[in-house]
Amino acid sequence: MSSDEQKLDSGLSAAYRTWREHPDLAPDAGISVSLSFTGELAAIEALGFETHGVFGDRVVGVVHFKDIPALGAHPGVLWIAAGRPRRRDLDTATRDIRARATAPIGGAPVDGVWHADIATGALTHIPKATGKGVIVAIMDTGIDYTHPMFIAQTSPTVKTRILRIWDQGLTPAAAADCPPARLLASADTYGVEFDSAEIEADLNGGATIAHRDCDGHGTHVAGITAGGTRFPAIFGDASKVGIAPEADIIAVKFLDNPEKIFYRLPDGSVGAEVGETMKFRDGVLYCLRTARELDNRPVVINMSFGDDEYPGDALDEDARFVDAVLDPTHAAGDNNFPARAIVVKSAGNEGGGTQRVGRIEVPASGEIVVPFTLVDVRNGMQTNWQHCAQELYKPDLGAHFWYRRPATPLSVRFAVRFPFGPGGFSADVSAGGKLELGINAVVGPPRNDIAVAFAPNIHRITIEHKDVPPVPHPAGGTVQRQYVHLFVGPKESGGTISYHEGIYEVRIKAPAGTVIFAKGEMRFWNAGAAVFRMNDKMRDGTTDRHANIVALSESSSLDPLGQHVITVANYTETPDPFFGTVAHGIAQSSSRGPLRDFSDPPRPPFCAKPDIAAPGENINSAESRHTEGLLHWPWWYWGDRFHELSGTSMAAPMVAGLVALMLEKNPNLSTTQVRTALSFAPRAAIHPSAAPASTNAYGVGMVDALTSHTNTP
Repeated sequence: MSSDEQKLDSGLSAAYRTWREHPDLAPDAGISVSLSFTGELAAIEALGFETHGVFGDRVVGVVHFKDIPALGAHPGVLWIAAGRPRRRDLDTATRDIRARATAPIGGAPVDGVWHADIATGALTHIPKATGKGVIVAIMDTGIDYTHPMFIAQTSPTVKTRILRIWDQGLTPAAAADCPPARLLASADTYGVEFDSAEIEADLNGGATIAHRDCDGHGTHVAGITAGGTRFPAIFGDASKVGIAPEADIIAVKFLDNPEKIFYRLPDGSVGAEVGETMKFRDGVLYCLRTARELDNRPVVINMSFGDDEYPGDALDEDARFVDAVLDPTHAAGDNNFPARAIVVKSAGNEGGGTQRVGRIEVPASGEIVVPFTLVDVRNGMQTNWQHCAQELYKPDLGAHFWYRRPATPLSVRFAVRFPFGPGGFSADVSAGGKLELGINAVVGPPRNDIAVAFAPNIHRITIEHKDVPPVPHPAGGTVQRQYVHLFVGPKESGGTISYHEGIYEVRIKAPAGTVIFAKGEMRFWNAGAAVFRMNDKMRDGTTDRHANIVALSESSSLDPLGQHVITVANYTETPDPFFGTVAHGIAQSSSRGPLRDFSDPPRPPFCAKPDIAAPGENINSAESRHTEGLLHWPWWYWGDRFHELSGTSMAAPMVAGLVALMLEKNPNLSTTQVRTALSFAPRAAIHPSAAPASTNAYGVGMVDALTSHTNTP
């Protein structure tokens, strides 16, 4: 790796490499980042860094690509992160968690906090148990604002329950179309904001707004959290009402946006590119500050997404940011929301199956070889439905490695061997280094992979070994862990892409006893997938991998956010004999705790993740009208505007909806109080039966809406 990139995260490295290919096209181009520093900030700003906001030892702002060499050489610059895009990792379920009662509520509740009549949607409930007055904020792929679940009334005019939509990916005609910069972490603004008046004008036959949820994930999640009692007239009923049916909604289209989004400056000109880290922070503060401006309404933010690049210790950049914003010990301020604001996050879907996490322990020899297999089962698919269109989809595929920084950092080295031929391992790559190789795949026979110069129109492989700076530990001191990203790029020719399938062997040299966590990647197309995952056999197909390489389900929650966030696992609500699942059994894919620990000397995790579990398998909720191919189906017109999805993405909004009910009862709750109420005599996890395994999988147990609401102070 060049010295320019040693202090850049993988997202910024990728953006910088793209700019370096054609710097003449945009010599002053830049991107928003989070920069960790020590010493005087003014000296860093003198090198071209544009400060937007300061958060302790971190500053957010814009870095221009041309200034990266000078910034990287400055001793006060520790780390610059742009981030990477996240992935988007009812009916009976509302009764299972004791939100929806089995009979109308006229007195003391028995098995739920509210009841909705299936035929009419008539709602009965115990006091302060429908989410009224609370804002549910959905950071996701957007929302279908025309869906009946989000309509407040239909006569004499249509009224919406959606207060705001911020579509981060839309290009504004003018800066006035964007949200006010005061609502963001960025100093400048971008995207397009729609308020309820604009949404209702569209719903009543006026000007159409440009927002779309073409993926459908955000609409589905919003329906689980806050879907109301209205339903289509034909083939519709009120069986799929969400957990907080009278809450108001803010939607931020944070996912499924164009690859590049740019700031719109006050004079109307286009500014720097907005980095992924800033999109996340802007989305969080937009929800919190908007709720505060709307009569200081209590708000719960649902985040059903994740990134398998993250270390799984809840000390990543985004986790530390959210923890600082929500810290209940801080006084309320523009960047601090110690009460009236809760974040709920999905634990992730890396618990098992093809999404395997590995634990590697270097043996006494100081060397171990780890096999990874690349399998391409796209069924010929070249395009994917994204950004509301079929587009060529050509993601890199690889693996992420994290380990505790040893006393001799350069003693940990990674190398790779291609799947075919007699060739040996590549050169070793130590901390701060980078290796790029092209692959000339000779079909043979015999098959042979020859290393050639790196180029975009051939198969290629990259190893980036990041020298990550230390981060503060909540219990005191610092933690320093190192990160390695190994990835294979597809070959593109004439609009067709191909992946070089086979078993890649990764050689790791490190001090004996070094523990390394590894996670492969999986990417989906419309009708298939490609996966890069740890393999059971070595390249020769007969030798088993080393006994020190173990596939894990525990410590597989990679992006749980931090201690001041409620992180939710996924259990199966009903049994399915065909798949061998039991009622209330943890879903195989649900990511598990405990948090990883990279401190030296080792210490217990500073918080427990996940916090709690909720139903997330085959959840039937709202379907967006802009989902690909949907309008070809006649039953959409007839009123069937629902579909099933599974994952912790569906479990998190179950809990977010419950939190909205709790905030209606007590708007001033902090995360600590919410966690206590959720933990009050929760239903015991029944599978697996071993207590430590249950804690790692379910947190405190299965969520119970009635008990938690009753015990909300």
